[in-house]
Amino acid sequence: MKITILLRDYLSGRLLVTPDLHIVVKAQEDLMYKGRLWRKGDIGPMDLVAAAFYYALDMIRPIQSSLSL
Repeated sequence: MKITILLRDYLSGRLLVTPDLHIVVKAQEDLMYKGRLWRKGDIGPMDLVAAAFYYALDMIRPIQSSLSL
């Protein structure tokens, strides 16, 4: 369930990962993550599992976008 939520929020552009493994909330609405309420512009650390997950998505996302052209 957690991975499904992470994937949805990432692909919808609600979350952004910085190189120092922090999460930036880009959502227009509030978002629940790691047991707390996040508002647009909030920045905080993410857990290692989520960081690895997002890193893997970043590696494949450019390929997906180039295929869709």
